Amino acid sequence: MITASAPASPVPAPTIPDAHPDTCLQEGQYESTVPAVADKVVQAALKLVLEPVFEADFKPVSYGFRPRRRAQDAIAEIHFYGTRGYRWVLDADIEAAFDNLSHSFVMERVRARVKDKRVLALVKTFLKSGVLTELGEHRETLTGTPQGGILSPLIFNIALSALDEHVMEPWKPGGVMSTLGKRSYRRSRGRPAWRIIRYADDFAILVHGSREDTEALREDVAMHWRPWDYGCHRPRPGWCT
Repeated sequence: MITASAPASPVPAPTIPDAHPDTCLQEGQYESTVPAVADKVVQAALKLVLEPVFEADFKPVSYGFRPRRRAQDAIAEIHFYGTRGYRWVLDADIEAAFDNLSHSFVMERVRARVKDKRVLALVKTFLKSGVLTELGEHRETLTGTPQGGILSPLIFNIALSALDEHVMEPWKPGGVMSTLGKRSYRRSRGRPAWRIIRYADDFAILVHGSREDTEALREDVAMHWRPWDYGCHRPRPGWCT
């Protein structure tokens, strides 16, 4: 039985040893946090409960932190579509994605699939558990989820699956890109087709169209990013043919 009667312990935040102890984290580095042993046990149990529920909903275009879905599989899908006319690529990642994850957005998506208040309380408890610094000070976590947490990768995918759903909406049954015939018809009329492939916080949107179509998709993704309360609201694009 999983209960939320006791609060989760603050997560220790060790720093990387450095020849200069006063050196701040540089660009591209992040603070690693690891939950207490007791919290790891509870998080592992919670993951066993939640993962099958959300795995049933996740789109096949996401590969990171999912069972039996490797980085090599993501690369193979990019190659498959890249050799079939999807020549323009919006290549982007999410800056400090784990650190800036909106708690309210995560809880909204978890509540949509989970109705057990005890489970919801546990998820919220771990999100709000805080960080214990090396000086023994407790620091609140208003956003984000610990990168060293057992539950964190699943929480992260629950949030980022909203991006997958938005971009892949036309591929749903009955959608304007749901069949090869419909996608071919769009291209014959000068309209683009696209597909996202995401691995954790890195994603590529492959476009069968023009540079202008790809730029329009970049603006669309950026616009739908804002309500999610991430620190970086606009993807950093890279263009290639």
